Amino acid sequence: MYRNIYKQKVITASQAANLVKTGDTIMYATFLGRPVDFDNELAARADELTDV
Repeated sequence: MYRNIYKQKVITASQAANLVKTGDTIMYATFLGRPVDFDNELAARADELTDV
């Protein structure tokens, strides 16, 4: 049961980066838990976002 719910909620780094809007605050743990793929996808949107 929980696996089906989990599968419904999982999204790609690209999908997550596309949810970010100008002015959003993003907080996450650093060091080994740093989401490198998400960072790269968000960086690709640098020209269209401000104050993130």
